[in-house]
Amino acid sequence: MSPAPLPIALAAVLALIGGALVILFLPPVVHAALAVSDAATWLGVDGATAAGWSDTAIAGIVTWRDPLGPVLAAGPLFTSDEEAHLRDARLLAWAAWVAGALSLAGLLAWGRDPGRRAAMGPVLRRTGLAVIGVTVTIGIVGLVAFEPLFELFHRVAFPGGNWAFDASVSRLVRLYPLAFWEVMAAALGVLIVVGGLCLVLIGRRIARPA
Repeated sequence: MSPAPLPIALAAVLALIGGALVILFLPPVVHAALAVSDAATWLGVDGATAAGWSDTAIAGIVTWRDPLGPVLAAGPLFTSDEEAHLRDARLLAWAAWVAGALSLAGLLAWGRDPGRRAAMGPVLRRTGLAVIGVTVTIGIVGLVAFEPLFELFHRVAFPGGNWAFDASVSRLVRLYPLAFWEVMAAALGVLIVVGGLCLVLIGRRIARPA
């Protein structure tokens, strides 16, 4: 039985996105982006403090623990609105991780049969090429219009509107300034392109007759 191209392609894309987000949440990656974006200066603290605050926030997302931000001597680092936004972000992150894991499991299960695995090859190859093309196109647009793309993403992903904060007073925005997201978006693009290339190579490999 040949695989339906669209479900296979969708599963491959979801697996790529989920895997890329796992890497982006790793502390060394986040710390590097914080350093490049000079988040510590925005906050008026040293780099280790900024990294520690970020680690606490990300741990809250990964472990589903509240509050997501650290509690300082003077009170919570983030306001209730900022915490609400982080909880929404947590839902999106976990949705991507679960969808990616299930998609990868489905692809592996389907490909256990040699005949079906070979039939998946052309689908994965075309999907990889499409992923690379779309990602590169978005990246080129992002080079000249990152802020509009960033705003569009938030309007779509957070339709409730609890994502716009005043950078002059918001610790969340100062911990993760726009430059931080530019670095993370670039890293995501690189990971997706590499993943797309892997799909192309895997697709070619498994399409070959034994």
